Amino acid sequence: LCFEKVGVTLLPTTAHSVKAWKLSARSPVHGWSYAGVFSEIRFGLWSGFSQRTLAAPAAPACPQTALIYARSKLLPGTKKSRTWLNFEPFLQVMRRSTRLQWEQVEFIGMTVVEEVSLFSNVDLFITMPGAQWAKVLFLRPNALWLETLCPGVTDSFSWLSERFISRSGGYTGGMSVSLGLRYRIVPIEHCPPPSPKVRYITWLPWKQHPIVAEAARPGSRRILSASPPALCSYFAPRRGRDLVGSAVPSLSFETQEEALRHCGRLGAECAAIVKGESGYRWKLRRGASRFASPATTMLMKDQCAAMRRQFAWNISNHLACIPGSAAYHSSSSNNSSSSAVADCSVCQRRCEEDPRCEGVKCQTGEDAFSLRCVLCNGLESRWSGSSYNTTAQSNVLVKHEIWEAIMPEWIDWHTFNQNFNVQPEEVLK
Repeated sequence: LCFEKVGVTLLPTTAHSVKAWKLSARSPVHGWSYAGVFSEIRFGLWSGFSQRTLAAPAAPACPQTALIYARSKLLPGTKKSRTWLNFEPFLQVMRRSTRLQWEQVEFIGMTVVEEVSLFSNVDLFITMPGAQWAKVLFLRPNALWLETLCPGVTDSFSWLSERFISRSGGYTGGMSVSLGLRYRIVPIEHCPPPSPKVRYITWLPWKQHPIVAEAARPGSRRILSASPPALCSYFAPRRGRDLVGSAVPSLSFETQEEALRHCGRLGAECAAIVKGESGYRWKLRRGASRFASPATTMLMKDQCAAMRRQFAWNISNHLACIPGSAAYHSSSSNNSSSSAVADCSVCQRRCEEDPRCEGVKCQTGEDAFSLRCVLCNGLESRWSGSSYNTTAQSNVLVKHEIWEAIMPEWIDWHTFNQNFNVQPEEVLK
């Protein structure tokens, strides 16, 4: 396949692989790397928007020009507090103590042309985390990006930081590597300890998930659908409403539960299930809302979480296997009975794939080098009244199916969204 145009977002999760960001030469697509893509975007921006001539294709090792963004002028209604309180005395010290040409910037009212023209000749930029991360594409390689953070606390969610942690909890190495920037953390004053609420993606029993708790809240009226790969809640049924589009035109379902399960599996491609007049089947819908006949019933999707099916095994001496299918497995070439017993894991995997299977009975053959596995289509107690069946097979591996739902990440936004001070010594040193 050949693609003439490829869109790449700035989100670190685009790479999906930790090494794609950390190792800029490693390409997720043959012949391409993120560093090369960023380079092309940069030169395109400079040539198309910048009104200044580039001093050099890369920033000098010793910076000469510096820019500071303190978030001192906010739009009315802005709720997130990340204002640099002492930036004016800080800037005075910087101008007295360094040879850099310092300039303060506020982005309100600036055009893209003005921003590209400004950043394309800046050697050092100091700021706090935020939407100004997009300005990295306007800077030249080797430029310094200084970010006001709490080391070990809020540095884990800065896209540029080497300590950036993806939603799955993996370290990516930060985008500054692929961008060719020199990234430095400037500690702010009075950094709090990490919040105990901070977490990254975790799995927990689905009945303990916040979606379930929200649906169980008095007056919620939400409807739950729990079936791997998705746990979803839906708003209470609405009459006379529909969506303009069909998620899968050829599919329809007899029962509401079946339609909810399929809608959950489609993710964002399905926003609701709809049933027309009496006798009609449920259909999967998406798109904008519209009026429909009063007999139409719609269940709109509220929120979903990824769900998975896990298995746990334990040995029981008190349950007997009701045999289903049998399978024979030979040991490895070393002819050891231990390796034959280890092959029981193959039977366990087969049992996990068969919804009828409740357990596995494994035993070595007469030659002690082969293994006989029996998949149990049922389990029964070896106790019958007051007697104990000693002839029934013992040591049965019992399968337990566990459903888990993913817990959304919770980053320490409270720590992140606070006004702050920075001591000039943190930069000068």
